[in-house]
Amino acid sequence: MQGIEIHARDERPPPPKVRNTTVTGKKRKANDEVLICDVCTREIATGSVGLAKSNEEPEFGVEAICERCCDRYQRCSDCGGGGGVRLGVGKWRSRELFPEGRKTCKLSHLRLGSLNDMWYDVWPVCELPKIQVEGLVGACRDLYTHNMYAGLATPEILEPVTALAKTFDEVQKLTMDSWTVIEPMLREDVESTQSIRRYVALRWSTPTPRKKNKLAASEPKATVSSDEDDGSVVVRKGKNLAGFVIAEMDLTTGSLFLAASTPWATGETYDATTILMQNLLRRIEADLSGLNAQRKLRRQAQYPELDNAWLMMFFKKDSRLMSHLENRRGFQLLDNYLEKYPKSDPAHFAPIRPVFLPPEYLKGWNVLVRKIVKDDDWNARPSGDDKKKAKQDVPPVPTHAPIAPLPKAKAIKAKTASAARKR
Repeated sequence: MQGIEIHARDERPPPPKVRNTTVTGKKRKANDEVLICDVCTREIATGSVGLAKSNEEPEFGVEAICERCCDRYQRCSDCGGGGGVRLGVGKWRSRELFPEGRKTCKLSHLRLGSLNDMWYDVWPVCELPKIQVEGLVGACRDLYTHNMYAGLATPEILEPVTALAKTFDEVQKLTMDSWTVIEPMLREDVESTQSIRRYVALRWSTPTPRKKNKLAASEPKATVSSDEDDGSVVVRKGKNLAGFVIAEMDLTTGSLFLAASTPWATGETYDATTILMQNLLRRIEADLSGLNAQRKLRRQAQYPELDNAWLMMFFKKDSRLMSHLENRRGFQLLDNYLEKYPKSDPAHFAPIRPVFLPPEYLKGWNVLVRKIVKDDDWNARPSGDDKKKAKQDVPPVPTHAPIAPLPKAKAIKAKTASAARKR
């Protein structure tokens, strides 16, 4: 791990001041006393913008950008976004993401399609065909890198005083360092030594270009040489990996550690991740049932049922993502969870329970826990106020035939119920 020089001198300008008034709409008024940079939102000039001859307010919007941001960022119109206090359409990203001579960034701009076009697979790591592991690792690494760059290499992340990374180089280091601790969980089976069964849940989409007959050469492609679609192929041919979850199920405690998940987002991505999580839970519950049936025949102690799911987040407690996990996913901070469920053992969670980072690196991380109940619905919101905001068009998770977890279980192949009815 290379790490980031946290003591390195911060050469960024002072943070933007909190202003009593904000600019709204698509046009910036010409009599503004202070001009702020549309990219970093710092104050860059005092005065006004008017027509040269009459000094009247122009009939068009004025976009002010500081010289420093011109050197650091470029707008990609294919990434979408814009609006609000910003005038242009598109998203500002680090210039390093733009190939020379191109006005669009090198991130994927493929449309993922609707939820009906998604496929969901769940694999225990111990059952991954060895010959296909490299292809899976490569697809997961590409998606993880893409989402890290898309989420972090923006002025909203790089410019604040408390930024996790201050430059694109630091975003690259952070991405590489974090992936080095994630990748072993896809390669190493620790069930026989630690009684922890690792899983990888995969979400696939059919690639659809934003512009017909135009696929950028840089678009990630996940393909395999076989045409099989019977659950024996891990990387689906002709599909793009759109999301994944890596989890560790502690068979002796009933505790599920959601070690890595990408992407974290709202909208249809949130709904698709919900379906993926429910397929993961269904597979784990089926595996536990099969394992306990065999242990009963051998007169061995039964493994406990799935009791809780937990994860670690390096975000402030008042951040939007943390609030999202608590209000929509039903997670609680570890201290609150232990207070609500006093019989729970703190040793089942970090920092006592070993994870992919040593204890000295866990400062600043928050542990969130969710209680697992029978017929758990990850799309349900815990509070009445939140239920009013729920989308009503999220397709239910389809019902599958019973899964035989031993000796070798095939990956769950899932489509939404509406797609299943078409068949």
